[in-house]
Amino acid sequence: MINIIKYEDKYLEDIKDLLVELEEYIISIDRDNLDQLHPEYRDKMTILDLEEINNSDGICYLALKDEKVVGLIMGCIVKYDEYDYLDYKCPKMGEVTELVVSKNVRKSGIGQLLIDKIEQYFKNKNCEYIKIDVFSYNKNAINFYEKNNYHNRMETKIKKIKIVDNIKTPEDILKFLNKNIDYGWVDIDGNKHIKEMKNFRKLYRTMSIEDTLKNGVGTCIEQVYLMKYLLDKLNIKNKMFCTRIYEPNDFNNLDEEEHMHCFILYYLNDRVYQIEHPNYYRIGIYEFNNEKEAIDKINEYYINLSGKIARPVTRFYKVEPGLSFKEFNNYINNLDNIKLKQVEKQDISLLDNLMQLYLHELSNDFKIDFNNKICKYEYDLKPYFENNKAYFILNNNDIVGFILLDINEDSFEISEIFILNNYKKQGIAKKAVYKLFNMYEGSWVVKAVPNSKTAENFWLNVIKEYTNNKFELEHIGKYERAIFKFKSKKVLK
Repeated sequence: MINIIKYEDKYLEDIKDLLVELEEYIISIDRDNLDQLHPEYRDKMTILDLEEINNSDGICYLALKDEKVVGLIMGCIVKYDEYDYLDYKCPKMGEVTELVVSKNVRKSGIGQLLIDKIEQYFKNKNCEYIKIDVFSYNKNAINFYEKNNYHNRMETKIKKIKIVDNIKTPEDILKFLNKNIDYGWVDIDGNKHIKEMKNFRKLYRTMSIEDTLKNGVGTCIEQVYLMKYLLDKLNIKNKMFCTRIYEPNDFNNLDEEEHMHCFILYYLNDRVYQIEHPNYYRIGIYEFNNEKEAIDKINEYYINLSGKIARPVTRFYKVEPGLSFKEFNNYINNLDNIKLKQVEKQDISLLDNLMQLYLHELSNDFKIDFNNKICKYEYDLKPYFENNKAYFILNNNDIVGFILLDINEDSFEISEIFILNNYKKQGIAKKAVYKLFNMYEGSWVVKAVPNSKTAENFWLNVIKEYTNNKFELEHIGKYERAIFKFKSKKVLK
């Protein structure tokens, strides 16, 4: 049951809470980023509103539910100054100064009860008109008033002037960002989100530089692209990079937290610098001896943040507006020179060709069955098109090797991995297995090639880094074969 009563002092704290709730909502939809919730807002705003009512023959009505204030409306009689009559008839007019309904009880008719109540008050005061200022981004409020036969009479137009031409140095760029750009994003419905990532994967779309400036917000993606634009205007060499936990193109968990950070480096006087602004914990300009040191240190920071999970770093070149997070991630994936591509049945002959090279290489150290009648090493690939999986390793979209993955009831196991000789010692195998580990969550078993210190050291270094030294190692059999056991840390399906 909802009761509408006149204001009573005992409900003052409830009213303060409601006005704070309203202002928080206004801030969330303010595309101009001008509204704010000052530390003194809660205590002072309600008092100012009530004083205006008392000084202007006004009223405040409260909507109560179980003795809790769940809505309020305030209004007063408009006062004209001594010159208003020059261009205005100055009819007696009531003004609604506040109307708010708690988000927990919206769409239950409380707003209608309150507007009806204050309209009756203004009628009793012989007002000819009622006016209310409505925030133009508050579409719900606009629709509500239009349904109650309110119409537009005056509109306020504003334009923010951002003076980018006064930027002369990278330090000026950082100052400009500090003053004009907040970390946030605008969703597909036009709502602004400041430092809040709920539903980001579902509703996010990349923005153009113009929209980033207009809205005064941007994620690391937009902010880095804006910094590139400003550095280009200064003719300062720069590069954009993306560090992330790898997600394949078909990754479709829209509730998963995003694990990506874009950053920019610029190059001056034989030194490398990073302007960091989107990460509001590290705002500043950082100096490095060279590009490799910069990338390694920046990436190490985010690896530590993500629980020591390996993160590829990829250079990118542009940001197309209107991309979802998944589409942008796929764009970065397509730039990454190392990829995994599941082998389809029609490509089994290609896999078999690589397998022949792999087995021939192994035959230097082990006896491998060779069928002299058809001149082929024998290897059953059929299971990798049933329960198990086979992946081509691609470098710049060229096939340079393969990985065979056994999917057991309680673990995943890399049964074979091969890189063509021309592509060895380039870090390709390491990047490939990191991607595979991240694609499958759970227990892993990796068996190094028997009697090969080279293979054992490769897996030791890779797994030690990937797991942050959290793995088991045992040596078994005649050749003391190294067996590694560990758990992958991330679900990417």
